[in-house]
Amino acid sequence: MNIFLFRLSRSLSIGIFIIVIGLSIIMIARTFSIYSEFYSQGIIRIFLINLGLLSLIFVFNWLCFEKFTIWVKK
Repeated sequence: MNIFLFRLSRSLSIGIFIIVIGLSIIMIARTFSIYSEFYSQGIIRIFLINLGLLSLIFVFNWLCFEKFTIWVKK
C-alpha cells in the first residue's frame, strides 16, 4: 500500500467528516429557525453537498485501494 495515498485518504476522510458534520449542524439549526419555510431549498442543497462529499471519498478509496469504504484500515 502506498503510504502517501493512505495518508491522503485519511486526511480526506477527516476533512470531509468535519465538513459534513458542520453542514449538518447548519442544516439542523436552519430547520428549527422561525424562518424554516424559506430554507427548504437550502437544506436540500446542503444534503446533496454532503452526499457528493461522501461519494468523493468512496470513489477515491475504491480507485486507489479497491475498497468501497470511507475509512481504509492499514
